[in-house]
Amino acid sequence: MLITVKNWDIVNKEEYFDYIKWLRDWEYEIKQYRRIRSLEQNRYYRGLLGIIEKETWIPVDEIHEKMRMKFLYVPESWVQLAYCKSTATLKTNEFSEYIEKIKNFMSQYDIILPNADQFEKNF
Repeated sequence: MLITVKNWDIVNKEEYFDYIKWLRDWEYEIKQYRRIRSLEQNRYYRGLLGIIEKETWIPVDEIHEKMRMKFLYVPESWVQLAYCKSTATLKTNEFSEYIEKIKNFMSQYDIILPNADQFEKNF
């Protein structure tokens, strides 16, 4: 059952309470919904890594790790240890920003990567 919540207010309250009664003997968790990267974004990203591989002769997995370390690295602070974000956990807008950073970085080395619509047409 899908429970709709807007601004922390339950829209369909009757269904919610009926559902909660049914769940009373269960353990459950409420999480904020996050829209993660789309399949199209992932396909485009993997295609860009393939283009970079052909230009640089560096394996795709290594390029992926180098780009993650360069653009998704979170430095150590007094609250947390340093770590590198996973691309699988990025929201769609964060993933788009990540791809743009890669495209700008690669253009410094005269490797021009296509936009998403150009990629779909030609690859």
